[in-house]
Amino acid sequence: MAYTTPDPPSVSEPGHEPTRPSGNGHATRKATHERVTTARVATAGTSFEVLAGAGAIVLAIIGLTGYLSLPMAAIATIAVGAGLLAEGGAIAARWSSVMRQVGARRELEGGIGAEMFAGIAGIVLGILALVHVLPMALLPIAAIVLGASVVFGGVAEPDLASLAHEGDTEPVTREMPRPSGAMMLAGVGAVVLGILALLHVGPIVTLSLAAMLAIGAALLLGGSMLTARFARRFAA
Repeated sequence: MAYTTPDPPSVSEPGHEPTRPSGNGHATRKATHERVTTARVATAGTSFEVLAGAGAIVLAIIGLTGYLSLPMAAIATIAVGAGLLAEGGAIAARWSSVMRQVGARRELEGGIGAEMFAGIAGIVLGILALVHVLPMALLPIAAIVLGASVVFGGVAEPDLASLAHEGDTEPVTREMPRPSGAMMLAGVGAVVLGILALLHVGPIVTLSLAAMLAIGAALLLGGSMLTARFARRFAA
């Protein structure tokens, strides 16, 4: 009767363990994909903000020269509103991912909410002024609303800038960038100009154009800074 010798039990070599599938790699790839997608969406919003700010500057300068001042002020108001709505909408579209990256911060929530509200209001008020529905009252009101939103947006600028550094190995400090301070100053100036225009202290259209010029410069400055930071991250 033949007997078969049983195979010896397999012994793993010292220092080597059988590989087991781990979900950490998949979770890391998913988190990285979310961060990159959020950064790309934010870059699209800030890029449109830069274009809108540059357009508002050009329109305001043309209006200040005396050429079609009222239509230029109304169109500049629409451009500024569209720029604010684009940036706020881009961040709001990835809100859950943004919250996971920077956490729940009142400055960011207030800034994005103010930009979206003011963007919609600016577009509506600009269109009404363009069709001559109380333009001498609506343009100063738009300057006040849009200027206030730029102030709130400047406060939230450090949180938005931190999205470009998320995942970097070097520590990131939440400091107030210089463009953020300039944005807040331009917003306060626009609010003051809007109030003066609403009180008929000076030419209403001229003051409104000056307010749109200041807000357009703020959007151009802040949007350029954020777009450059996101671009450097993609290039790294």
